[in-house]
Amino acid sequence: EECQRSCQRLNEFVDRLLCSSHERLKGHSLVVQEGSVEPIIRSVVKFLRPLLDENHILPRLECDPNLPAALFDGAGVEQVLTNLIENAIRYTDGPGEVGIEAKAVQTASGAFVEVSVSDRGLGIAEAERDRLFEPYFRGNRANRAAGLGLGLSICKRIVEAHGGSIHVSSRSGGGSRFAFTVPAVESARSGSAVNA
Repeated sequence: EECQRSCQRLNEFVDRLLCSSHERLKGHSLVVQEGSVEPIIRSVVKFLRPLLDENHILPRLECDPNLPAALFDGAGVEQVLTNLIENAIRYTDGPGEVGIEAKAVQTASGAFVEVSVSDRGLGIAEAERDRLFEPYFRGNRANRAAGLGLGLSICKRIVEAHGGSIHVSSRSGGGSRFAFTVPAVESARSGSAVNA
């Protein structure tokens, strides 16, 4: 069963990669559902457990017990989170830990659920942060890992299709914190943009 789910994830990733390469994701229809993001987070951590263990990295999960329901595409959020956690593993020298947090946030645009992934890796130069989400851009720390530089670009498009946002910041003590938002149900019902 897990093998079948892994193959399905890979197929979905390739589909999204092709969409990004051909500039089609902006019109991609989301299959939105109302629910908690916590089961998605736990599922991704379980899926990546062998990679975490292999690199001697401990996942530290913190979900607000009062986390509101959100309106989101499960496969899309799963892909974003998988990419962010894989990146955190890649750039963290084990033994170490990766923090995954989910909490409610309020912005000028309304109520959102924010999911963040933090590492104690090399960090990202301030001059590179604005370009990280551009297709094919690979920063200096990318010399450590293979890739085309499309992962974060795809993440950005998926998140923005939800009406959310994604950003990166420096973490106190070193490393990086990537965070993305999806609309909380209350905000979504009151008119937050979701391209469904």
